[in-house]
Amino acid sequence: MGKGLSFESFASTIQVNRDTLYAWRSKYKEFSDAWVMGRDRCLTFWENLGAAGIMGLKEFLDGNGEVRPLKTKGFNNTLWIYNMKVRFGRDWIEPDKAAMIEKVNRFLEAKEAQEAADTSDAPVEYVVEMNEAGKFKHSRPKLIKASGE
Repeated sequence: MGKGLSFESFASTIQVNRDTLYAWRSKYKEFSDAWVMGRDRCLTFWENLGAAGIMGLKEFLDGNGEVRPLKTKGFNNTLWIYNMKVRFGRDWIEPDKAAMIEKVNRFLEAKEAQEAADTSDAPVEYVVEMNEAGKFKHSRPKLIKASGE
């Protein structure tokens, strides 16, 4: 993974199914630790590649600390950013999107907790509010009282 390849590509290298890798990662702490190190090395590879490409360098350090030639004639910033977002998700998502995802996750957790604790048949409505810019602001559960109460 220190050469920029994915964890899943390792499965084909050792000729096992990727689900086997996932099972090993869950079952064996040492394998899980190695996966974390490999992912960090993969991140280092791609970050160093991007930095070298952006600066117009002809070489970069891969995730294993080896000097590699940068073999592209033109560096595609957009493709590199897309690659980073897809490969490294939360580490490379825009801050406002990350905050929105966190708020939605908290909302869903609160909803699940309320549904688990709610023993009545009272319906619940979820109010979602947006700010002036049209971005997610917050949400909250609201019990709907039955008519006549």
